[in-house]
Amino acid sequence: AFAVSVMANLTLTMRDQGQLSEAETKQESGFLVATATDSRRDVQLRRSAIVALGILKVTEARETLRELLTNSAVELARPACLSLMRVGGDSAIPDIADTLKKTSDARLYGTAAFALGQLKKRECVAVLVENLNRFPDSGSCDAALVDMEDVICGILKDAQDENVSAAIQATRYLWREGQREIYTPLLRDLISNAPLAARKVAVERLLDSASRLEFEREKRELALVSEAIGNQPELEEYHGRIQSRLSAAVVTPVADGSVQIPTVLKGGDRK
Repeated sequence: AFAVSVMANLTLTMRDQGQLSEAETKQESGFLVATATDSRRDVQLRRSAIVALGILKVTEARETLRELLTNSAVELARPACLSLMRVGGDSAIPDIADTLKKTSDARLYGTAAFALGQLKKRECVAVLVENLNRFPDSGSCDAALVDMEDVICGILKDAQDENVSAAIQATRYLWREGQREIYTPLLRDLISNAPLAARKVAVERLLDSASRLEFEREKRELALVSEAIGNQPELEEYHGRIQSRLSAAVVTPVADGSVQIPTVLKGGDRK
């Protein structure tokens, strides 16, 4: 197993340095495929051969890797998933997505989520969002989405994209510094130009996002959401929720330990 790993990495290095041609790089592909599929071989050796097929991007092994991903124990399915990603690229998405949806093993689920995150395609976003809760303690889909900011925001810029609702939900996982400031204006834009279902998802997401901010900043954000909703009758219900929140006030403790309740003025305003 170690020898196969060294062979694959050395071959890759020699190719990158121009010491081997593309054809010479893959001259051991037959041996690697045979080793990967031989059930009489040691599991570690088969794993190493599967990984080597991915490292060397042996395109002829695509069907073999699909079969290994679908019909092998997790010890072989996981390296097969990663090698299929490297060999198949975008064409591997359906097989990896199917694995994410159906596997009963949290480890293989995590590997499939990682692979989809590495491929960084629009359809990957929807699959990751739809399967976030299959293994609640995993965090694998969350981790994949946080690195897909460009893909998610690209979808949000196209109100008619079939994955737009999934992209809106995916913004929950863009928690790194500065990411919120990028996606929030895109969500507000969707309120006026996306299909109705997506508009509602965008409003709900903005309300949830605003609720996590400091109180005065939350109110500023809500005012912008209300402005984006405008006079759309289909979204009228949200005006009431926003106004209720905007009219709220923070209760503050006073020196004697009691709580200072805001005074209600005429018209329901508080001070």
